[in-house]
Amino acid sequence: MEELTVIGIYSTERGLGALLKDQKLGTTMFVREGSKFWNGSVISIQRAPRSFGVGDAQVVGRVTCSEIIVRSNGQLVTKQRFLDYAPKTPGGGRTAGQ
Repeated sequence: MEELTVIGIYSTERGLGALLKDQKLGTTMFVREGSKFWNGSVISIQRAPRSFGVGDAQVVGRVTCSEIIVRSNGQLVTKQRFLDYAPKTPGGGRTAGQ
């Protein structure tokens, strides 16, 4: 999931969704809460005005994912990852997720 970035967060009559891009493969996907992919799933999709405490960057949304990791001893571990969404800055860059 380290390769995923949030391209946008949108709203429909069915609730919030997000557009994610896999930087490594160059593919994009539309996801909703509960969507499953690879070895994880989307736990929640949130939009501002909530403060996410990410430095000075204007983060306007966050996608929280869970990832299942298999350790070398066979133990399964679930890890949460936050993918922050900030609009493009004037310089053309984006804020990276944690």
